[in-house]
Amino acid sequence: MEKDHFKDRTKETTLITAIHIGEFAFICEKKAQTYAKELSDLTVVKITQILTKHDHPRGIKVKGTVYEPYKNGYKKTNREAIGRIVYLAEK
Repeated sequence: MEKDHFKDRTKETTLITAIHIGEFAFICEKKAQTYAKELSDLTVVKITQILTKHDHPRGIKVKGTVYEPYKNGYKKTNREAIGRIVYLAEK
């Protein structure tokens, strides 16, 4: 389970006040919770909606536009994903 592998999450990923629409984050989608062990198992999104209404110890649940690895960065896709934040990311 992803909760057993990503133990270095920062406190901010669990605080509703620290999450903002428009930020980038690595999320764990529901389907990946059983096998996610590495960063490549997570999904990079630009947050479009915050779904959790209060602080949550396993990470705030968000919806966002998926960005896929491309050359030396990431490119926007047409897919949206929902999941709990594992790490906040910089642009």
